[in-house]
Amino acid sequence: MLPDTLAGLCLPTKGAPAARAVFAARTRATLADYLALPPSGGREPMVAAVRAAMATQPGAIAAACSAPTVGGLVGAARRARQPEARRRYVHRADALLALELGARGALAQPVYLTDLGDDPLPCLGARLAFHAPSGRMWVRAEGPTDDDGRPLEATDAAIALRIGQLALVDSNPLLDVSAHPDRRGNPVDLGGAPIARWTEALDAALDVVCATLPEVGEELRVGLRALVPVGQFTERHDSVSFRDSVGAIYLTLHPNLLTLAEAVVHEFQHTKLHAVLRFDPLVSNAEGSTYASPLRPDPRPMLGILMAVHAYVAVEALHDGLRAAGHDLAKSRDFEARAADVRRTNDDALRTVRAHARPTLLGRGLVDAIDRRLAARPR
Repeated sequence: MLPDTLAGLCLPTKGAPAARAVFAARTRATLADYLALPPSGGREPMVAAVRAAMATQPGAIAAACSAPTVGGLVGAARRARQPEARRRYVHRADALLALELGARGALAQPVYLTDLGDDPLPCLGARLAFHAPSGRMWVRAEGPTDDDGRPLEATDAAIALRIGQLALVDSNPLLDVSAHPDRRGNPVDLGGAPIARWTEALDAALDVVCATLPEVGEELRVGLRALVPVGQFTERHDSVSFRDSVGAIYLTLHPNLLTLAEAVVHEFQHTKLHAVLRFDPLVSNAEGSTYASPLRPDPRPMLGILMAVHAYVAVEALHDGLRAAGHDLAKSRDFEARAADVRRTNDDALRTVRAHARPTLLGRGLVDAIDRRLAARPR
């Protein structure tokens, strides 16, 4: 169940109890949503296999359902309005969940899956993406095979990082969707940089966050599963996360280590609230109402502004921690200007939230926690 208050999601306390509760609740909801998906031809053995694993290997079920690849497809199937799209998402969700369970030795019986399409099927547990000929495969204890029992062709799907994985293949059905006016989708894209450059840069950013905000580091170890590369730019940095793909953050490569560390903190703050949104809307402002945002060029829904200030409060804490530690990043020429800009935009965003938001009970606790955090800082 969710915690009684979301104050611990603003900035965590030791042990990250709020994040642990929220991610666990979201994982349970993903499993319940999967089991509630509409029946489709041939799914019965897979659903039976999941129910058997629930009884005998609950840890494996939890790990499999916490994969953002699985959650993204289950959520897409749950929301889909077109029957054909729903059917496609359901069958791919079956496949990814079967692969995740198989990688953890949690399938008691082989399952046969069809209508999987042509796209590779990523399995975070195995860090492999499998290619099913003609959209069909068996998932067995020894691994996925074709109709004749031959092992499926596989390619690397992910590379281990200090925390989570660098995803090389993604199954998110919303990759062509972007909520930002300056981006056109978020397909996996290394931007021409070698994988080693990505892993070195992201590991360095994760190290900065964990050293500076150790409680946030604990949260990352609980809930961050995949960092998805979506290009490389030197003149700007983009990042995004998706409501159903909880535990995945999408970001571009940037030469500035502070920028990458900020992005990890910012997007992980979003993914925590995305986990909550399965249960509570946080604000009850009318759908379609938008407000001027100090953080974006386009008017935003109130939830977007609340999520933005929630993210940037943690970025501000990162700046404070770097400064207090005398970190080299805090000694750069542009650091104080950047920190001052984040403080100003946080103040502006919180004023907008206070003036216009109609928070739920949980949302009120979150807003109050943000308010306390900003009020307590040195002026």
